[in-house]
Amino acid sequence: MKDTPLPRTSANQPSASSRRQFLCRGVAAIGAATLPAFAAPDPNTAAMAVIDYGRSFLIGKLPANEVRFWVESRTRIIDERAGSHDDFYQCASCKAEATFAEKELFRPDNYDFLPVFGPQDGVIFRRKAWLNPDYRTLKKAAEMWDGQVYKIHQPKSARLLTTNEEIREA
Repeated sequence: MKDTPLPRTSANQPSASSRRQFLCRGVAAIGAATLPAFAAPDPNTAAMAVIDYGRSFLIGKLPANEVRFWVESRTRIIDERAGSHDDFYQCASCKAEATFAEKELFRPDNYDFLPVFGPQDGVIFRRKAWLNPDYRTLKKAAEMWDGQVYKIHQPKSARLLTTNEEIREA
């Protein structure tokens, strides 16, 4: 996987008004309806459902180390030409540790790592106390802890905040 950014052109960038319309449609689609507690991302719609980040997490499928990562943010990449999108979930930083160790839980040269999971690919950022060549590891998401089980919670209701006063009150 290359680290080359995609070229930005006016042809492949939605206008500010179309972004706002997209967000309004997505939030309006949620409305006050009660949503399932564990709603999986729907790959067939570009409507972006609101996520309750305080209760959303991913679990690794690897039986030997069933990691649990708290979801901190989601980024949606939209391909308007193909009519598709991909969601990427950035999880909270974790400490590297020797799983199930009887002693010396934390590894020498311990570090924090931050995983990002996409539908096909993922990335792990490692933060040590110094610059290192291992800082970033790119892998197929299915190879990261043997895949993930998405536990993405949505709130029972949501509304679009349109003014500074509404945002402050919320």
